[in-house]
Order: sequence, then structure tokens, then C-alpha cells
Amino acid sequence: MKYRLFCGLFIVVCSGLIGWELRRRMLIRLRSLEMLREYLKSVRSYVSHTGMNIEDIFFNIDKSNNGKTFNSFIKKMSEYSQPNSFQSAFVTTLSQLKTGLCLSDDDMALLSSLMDQFGCFDVDQSVSALDFADERLSLMISEARKKFESNGKLYVTSGIACGVVAALIMV
Repeated sequence: MKYRLFCGLFIVVCSGLIGWELRRRMLIRLRSLEMLREYLKSVRSYVSHTGMNIEDIFFNIDKSNNGKTFNSFIKKMSEYSQPNSFQSAFVTTLSQLKTGLCLSDDDMALLSSLMDQFGCFDVDQSVSALDFADERLSLMISEARKKFESNGKLYVTSGIACGVVAALIMV
């Protein structure tokens, strides 16, 4: 009987942890999108004030923030960066870090389409493309925040509830 109770408790704890992990992934996605939005705001500022090309801007922002913003992203991106292939390096790196940033396929598709617009225009068109990217990211962030607030606790609660039901069936 002791072993059944112990196994039941173990099932409840494990299913609760699964719900907690799902909640944590939603939070990581939200924070990743917020960080990317702040990063693109910095890029917009550089484009509008200096007129630098997009490759130099991304690497200068990383240096000016002492490596705090998207540090692993920039390091990984530099592995794929070749002349005239900034967009492909960005998308390749983003797809490799997709799991760690907890981005969905829709997020990836949007970010890939936004990157196609960078570096192809003059300063004014680049600024407007970055403004459009900012608008899209703010919508994505608000949707992610609503989803986190409404479903975050639900995942943990339903995980624990499923574990309790499984434990009761087992006992």
C-alpha cells in the first residue's frame, strides 16, 4: 500500500511539473519576443541616426550593450554570417535557437518575412520596415501576454488534476 501511495504522489508531482514547464515555456516566449522588440527598436534608432547598414548595426548594438542583449544569438549568427548573406544568417540562427526561445512556427514565419525587408532599402524605407516590425511584434507580445495570463495557471492546475485522477485510478 505504501508503494501505491508513493507512486500516486510521484504521478501527481510529475504531472504538475509538466504543467509548470508548459507555463514556463509560455513565459520564455513572451520574454523572447519582448527582447527581440527592444533589440529592433535599438536597430531602428541606429538606422535613423547613423544610416549604417544592417550588418554593422546588429554587431555594434551587441558591443554597446556589453553583450547582454541577444548575446548567444549574435555569437551563433556570426558563425553563419558571410558577405551579403545577413538575412539568411539571421533566419538560420533564429531557427536553430527556436526551441530555446520557445518561438512558434507562426513567430518564425513572421520574423523571417520581416528580415527579408531589412537591408534592401534606403534609410527611410528601412525605418518604416522597422516600424512595421515593431507594430507586428507588439501585437504578438500582447497576444502572448494574454495567452500566458489566461492559460498559465490553467496548465499547472490541469496537470495536477490529471495527476490526481491518475493516482486515484492507480490506488
